Amino acid sequence: MDISELEAMDWKKDPAYVAASTKLERIIARGQEIDQRLGELKALIVDEERELIEARAGVLLGESPENAVETIEHRLLSFREELTRLEVEAAPIASAVAKLQAALRDLEKQAKVRLARPMAATIRATAEALSACLDHAAELNSELHRLWRHSQRQDLKSAMAGTPSFKLFVADQAWCFLTLANGEPSLELRAWRKLVEPMLTEK
Repeated sequence: MDISELEAMDWKKDPAYVAASTKLERIIARGQEIDQRLGELKALIVDEERELIEARAGVLLGESPENAVETIEHRLLSFREELTRLEVEAAPIASAVAKLQAALRDLEKQAKVRLARPMAATIRATAEALSACLDHAAELNSELHRLWRHSQRQDLKSAMAGTPSFKLFVADQAWCFLTLANGEPSLELRAWRKLVEPMLTEK
């Protein structure tokens, strides 16, 4: 798979994960709405109960009409019914949230596994390609060493002075980063092969 395609992939965009995450957010938001309304209703009920006592006292004293009590009782009944209904709706929300959170963790693992498969395959293919490139580069580097040694034996340094190749001629130390003058791999290349090549042989 192309690396740019992999870079565009995100396990958090997995359809199953997104669907579960959206559902969880919706349930949590509804739970918060219910909690807020329950708090409001409890405060309203306390106020209405206090007002009902005052209204009944007023009726007894002849200071308030009897329908004033009925109005308060009607509001109080409405608040209590809404409170009961919301408490019933709120009861399973905590359990639903816990189950969805567990499911979301499982979906996260599954989504990461799905992304890891092409990622691992591409890493392996890239490392194999790089290993082949390094092998070829090491061969070419050894040839540069051979050419440099022959140029030394033929005493061509002064003859090559002033040419673009002369800069390459005096850059022989740089060639030792891949292979040594005797053709052996450099310390860095041996370290790379020691680390990577055993992994490439694993299936």
